[in-house]
Amino acid sequence: EPTPVPTDVVPSKLTYEAQIGDVIDRREFFGRVAPVLNQELIFEIDGRVADVYIDQYDEVSEGDVIAELDTSALEQQLLTAQNNLDITTALLESVENSIAIQQQRARLQLYLAQLSLDFAISQAGENPTAEQNYDIQVKTIERDLAQLDVDELRGAVDPQLAVDVAQAQQQVDQILADIEKTKLLAPMDGTLISLRLSPGSVITAYEIIGVISDTNNIEVRDVWDEDTLSELTEGMTVELANTSGPQTETYPGTLRILPAPFGTGSDEFVHIFFDDPAHADLFGINDRVAIRIIVNEANDVLWLPINAIRDFNGRKFVVVQTDSIQQRLDVTLGIEGDGRVQILEGVTENMVVIGQ
Repeated sequence: EPTPVPTDVVPSKLTYEAQIGDVIDRREFFGRVAPVLNQELIFEIDGRVADVYIDQYDEVSEGDVIAELDTSALEQQLLTAQNNLDITTALLESVENSIAIQQQRARLQLYLAQLSLDFAISQAGENPTAEQNYDIQVKTIERDLAQLDVDELRGAVDPQLAVDVAQAQQQVDQILADIEKTKLLAPMDGTLISLRLSPGSVITAYEIIGVISDTNNIEVRDVWDEDTLSELTEGMTVELANTSGPQTETYPGTLRILPAPFGTGSDEFVHIFFDDPAHADLFGINDRVAIRIIVNEANDVLWLPINAIRDFNGRKFVVVQTDSIQQRLDVTLGIEGDGRVQILEGVTENMVVIGQ
């Protein structure tokens, strides 16, 4: 099927010669310097701030107390709960002691009844009289009654008393745990880069009130669109440049992590690491960084400037100059980059092409 006939060619003074060389698809993006490791700070309970011990941008060590909530209400609750625990424990111990005495008395009564029965049997001999048989039967019943008393006293303590003590202890433990939660501890070594606290401020549980970062271990990160991410792979090499400094100074890096499904990341960020940690020291947190990535590259291939390629209804072609004759040639293109486009078919080396 014939292709549509393009409009007449308008001669141009610009001409290009098809050459062999490299075509590099180089892209530039931007990101921000950020710590690799951050820990958000939260209180696990509501409260009012009593003291703040560390200022923003201070260095902290893991376990340092950053701030503390007012504990007066919890301490009053603890006093009440401890009194309740003492009362229930004393009641349980009193009942247990009383039962223990009764159990000892019952065991002694059983022992006496058994001694009396054994003596009656030994005195009766092999041919006991009717009176002796009666006495033995009476003492047997007395022994059995004593055994019943012992059995009845086993587990005689009311189980609810033990439950009351356990519940009182649980309440004390919970209040003590809440008191521990009033201390905001540093979860790691680092710099307190953010802290929104002051004495007297009201805190809501699990509200983020600060961030600790490991500022000695930084990366470059940003959020890129899906079309861009689809052309990238983890492990690609990049060049990094601080936009606030000389743009000619670049530093090698690696595109370490891409967000899923394009990579192994668990967040929405692209993570880029400096290959040399010494270069990272030249950047500060939140510095804007230019990121240059070679997405594709073709070496020793035929290429023309992009301005030499014409498009008519999706048809790609060039206009070549042969002596005094101009001719349209359809071309198949490869990758583009740095103002060049790879020519796969349609043009040969050293052909002169008229630009648009």
